[in-house]
Amino acid sequence: MANEPVDLDERRDIQVRKAIEIRRRLSEYQEDLASAKLHQSELENLLLVTPAKTWSEVAVKAVYLLQQFSSTPEAQDPRRQEIIGHTILELNHLRNRPQEKP
Repeated sequence: MANEPVDLDERRDIQVRKAIEIRRRLSEYQEDLASAKLHQSELENLLLVTPAKTWSEVAVKAVYLLQQFSSTPEAQDPRRQEIIGHTILELNHLRNRPQEKP
């Protein structure tokens, strides 16, 4: 007789399995969110302490700030979203041009 592991999830009813899955996914989501916040904080510290030396570097910082602003309630107006989108495209276009000092 083999000692095979028992899958306890198979013995639980569907509602209990769903509740367990929700708790697992919520826990994973919270871990991912905490990690993202840490990475965002590290990025913002780097952007803060590293002065831009070229227009391309200024554009990178501006795009980041516009992306952050675009998720705020003030930026949800469709007209503002369109302006933000166009500005990000224009800044990305400028980033790809030959480097000039600001």
